[in-house]
Amino acid sequence: MICYRKKNNEYHLKIYPPLEADADLKGEAAKFNFLSKMNQIFEDWIQKTPGQWMWYHRRWPKRSDRYF
Repeated sequence: MICYRKKNNEYHLKIYPPLEADADLKGEAAKFNFLSKMNQIFEDWIQKTPGQWMWYHRRWPKRSDRYF
């Protein structure tokens, strides 16, 4: 779901259908495919309204938090 800010303190909420995993893919390929679909939604939204984009939590770990 995406929330767009409008004038006069109003908002527009766009609800997407649930993302479905590709049943033909397994393991890492399935994860990659699913995350690609999710990130495409983010990319489209950010390109359409870049001034409204804000990430509410730390998406990428700090260098010291990386998993090796």
